[in-house]
Amino acid sequence: MATRSYNLFFVIRLTLLLVMLVLAILGWRFVQNLGGPTQIIPELLRVHLEREATSSEAEQARIRDAIEALSRRETFLAGKLNAVRTIAEIGLERKKSYITSGLSMSYGQIGAEVRIANVDNSDLFAALDVLERIIRHENERLRLEVAFALANIQLYERHANLVPELQRALQDEYSVAIKTYIASALGDIGPPAKRAREELSGLLQEDEPRLLASAARAFARIGPGAYNQRIEENLIMLLNHESAIVRESSAEALGAIGALSLETERALRALIGDPDAHVRVAAALGLADLALTDSAVTAALADGYTLRPRTTLFVEDVARTFESRERVAEYFARLGQVPDVLVPTLVEIVKQTHDIEKKEELLAIIANTDEFSTARVDALLELLQDPRFGFYYAVVDGLVSMGPEVLPQVDPLLEHEQIQVRQLAEEIRRKLEPPRLKSAPAADATLIASFEAATDSFARQEIATTMAESGAPEMLQYILDHRDVRVLNGPVYDVVVARLVGNLRQYGFSATHDQQAKRLALRSLNYLGVLSDPELSDFLLVAEEPDVGDRVREIWYEFKRGRGRPPSLEQVLDDLYAKLATPRNKDIQRLAEELKSTDPNRREAAIKGVQKIVAHAVEAPPYLVQAMQDPSERVRRTALNVYVSNQLTTVAAMDVLSAILLNTDQSDRLNHDAAIGLAQIGPPALAVLQDAAEDEAVAVRRAAAFGLLKMGTDALPARALLESLAKDPHRGVSTYAQNALDGLGGAQ
Repeated sequence: MATRSYNLFFVIRLTLLLVMLVLAILGWRFVQNLGGPTQIIPELLRVHLEREATSSEAEQARIRDAIEALSRRETFLAGKLNAVRTIAEIGLERKKSYITSGLSMSYGQIGAEVRIANVDNSDLFAALDVLERIIRHENERLRLEVAFALANIQLYERHANLVPELQRALQDEYSVAIKTYIASALGDIGPPAKRAREELSGLLQEDEPRLLASAARAFARIGPGAYNQRIEENLIMLLNHESAIVRESSAEALGAIGALSLETERALRALIGDPDAHVRVAAALGLADLALTDSAVTAALADGYTLRPRTTLFVEDVARTFESRERVAEYFARLGQVPDVLVPTLVEIVKQTHDIEKKEELLAIIANTDEFSTARVDALLELLQDPRFGFYYAVVDGLVSMGPEVLPQVDPLLEHEQIQVRQLAEEIRRKLEPPRLKSAPAADATLIASFEAATDSFARQEIATTMAESGAPEMLQYILDHRDVRVLNGPVYDVVVARLVGNLRQYGFSATHDQQAKRLALRSLNYLGVLSDPELSDFLLVAEEPDVGDRVREIWYEFKRGRGRPPSLEQVLDDLYAKLATPRNKDIQRLAEELKSTDPNRREAAIKGVQKIVAHAVEAPPYLVQAMQDPSERVRRTALNVYVSNQLTTVAAMDVLSAILLNTDQSDRLNHDAAIGLAQIGPPALAVLQDAAEDEAVAVRRAAAFGLLKMGTDALPARALLESLAKDPHRGVSTYAQNALDGLGGAQ
């Protein structure tokens, strides 16, 4: 009897299990018929709506509207996200965890899509206050989905207000997956997340590779503020981890936090030979961060252009690959070199990225050449004709730097359908073949008007030389009246005289002697006061002799010496650093002496040495500010880049940065970086940027517009000016201004 009862009980249990299995299958098919898990939330809400008989009609309408918005696939971001947000707020009010779970999962999935697609993610930020309220919810599944959403929305420094809550969530959390996502979110916030350094440091003791990698990447994005010796030691140990993603993330983190020990350098150099390509590139990035670049590091960096995601299963792996490629591009921009074979890849990255600053960095690499290169010409011309590109000064500079050989490819663009392209083609041709107008009454006014309308020093130099070569007294008098106007290499007077003397010397090496041109040059030099009347008469008698140019050059040199000998380079450099107190830091002392060297290569190397220790040496910034006034543009550019990229800017440097911004006798890169520095200063520098934004020089206006863009909401008082700049005829100026206005939005 007992056996029969037992068998009956077994049959009943088996039947129940089969029924449950059938129901589960039917339920699964029902979910799939609804469109899968991402579509089931609206159905759950419909059921919930039917059961909530006590709900107000207004609340029911809100839920219905949200459900309908979720169901419309064409509302990808704004409408869909607002609908999810509405559902979440109702869920929070009623403490319904499945509703808020739908919110976080929806935001996480959309965020992942946006991050991989590398498009604007600002619409996602509307969810942050809701997500912050539920990051420590008692429901583990809900916490996981909220952390997933925060990790994928891609936060920025302006979300620093989330750090305390994420820090507390990390302290209380036990789930490995949730801690992994929280660490990733903190890393996205960047330097402000350094207050969570201890919590992140504790994660480096875990066993799960993904968690270790997420913590290391967080340190990399926080940067030098995350450094301490214990973290450095832990990261060095992780370089030997069996997981490639841990080795990769740790290598990059060591460089980013400024770990300068010999142990770090040796360990990173050992990883240059790692069998995993991602690890090799990360090690090279780490060494480049520490300014330890050599041929081996450069070769490993080049591999970064062709990296493919380690796997597409994880959003962070896909996004990480794009970030690595862009960072590699930035380092090649600093090194100023890249092989032609990689140029097409760079063009594709330029088109893909939506970060204006990174776009310019990549373009600088393509355009950085003084020799003709078919690959670079093709790349620059392609970008020149791209209506989505938005700014072109580096394209024009790059093509001009390669010389007249580019004209056959540029000339067809003079008939291009886009007026912007035609204007740029004309600008390139004008710079490569400056107008040589002959002296005539009608031409005089044209030359003067052209000189006054020119916005770059190169064009002014060429026009002023044409004036002098004409020999017309009105033109020569105009040069004397404007002798202090700066052109490419100095005041217009000195440049014109040097060109005339140079022309005389060229005739000495020519097989045919243009006696008329030589006599005209001699008379111009007499009018400009270099040659006396007796000297002019003597030289006109022997104008056909080849050494006339050399003899006139000696008179010119004597003439300049008579005006007062300029200070020596040694004296200039001594005076530049004289007002700075002797540094206590021994490394800064050594580098400060190198900054007084007459060899510009040694001075630039000293700046790069300062870059390695700037995060730990409080006496470094003043030396960088002074180096930004160095006689060598290359040294100035390096010092300015180190100063701005490390965000060392203070109000004390405002005058120096203002002078650099307004200087048109330099490469545009310096104007651009100076504008970034002024933007970092914030409201005190707003007036400087506003004045510069109305400058006649395009390079200055463009840089100022970019500075206002980087200033963010601090530029709100300049809204009217930005609206005016958004209509500027130069595309670069108008694009930056419009981006700045978009950033201000409805801010008051």
